[in-house]
Amino acid sequence: RTQAGANERTTLRTARAPSLTGLEQWMQTMLAHGASREMILRAAQEQESWLENECTIAFNRALAVHNLKNAYGSFVTEEKLKELKAFIERSLEQGMSPERIIAHLVEAEWNTKFISEYVRAYAVKP
Repeated sequence: RTQAGANERTTLRTARAPSLTGLEQWMQTMLAHGASREMILRAAQEQESWLENECTIAFNRALAVHNLKNAYGSFVTEEKLKELKAFIERSLEQGMSPERIIAHLVEAEWNTKFISEYVRAYAVKP
């Protein structure tokens, strides 16, 4: 084992997020630094009070954001992500299915693969 690997594991274990949103943001940071799914989930589950289901939801959301940012670059700002999330939440509250939400966003010229992943990640409630 290298010292860098040991330091990375220590950082993963000690970075406790205060909320599910915080956990998601922490996971986004870890993805941006190249951490694997397994490493991120293991570290999150080792932290106090995170259930496996919460870790999975947060990871799927973090991965969806990561993939959208990679696919769209600077077009996908934090403001754009807030707008998308609000649209999804409003649509779900009005009884719209995730598939219909995806269809609306694809009509607005979002890529099917990436927007489907994002909508499905945020349609799941903890």
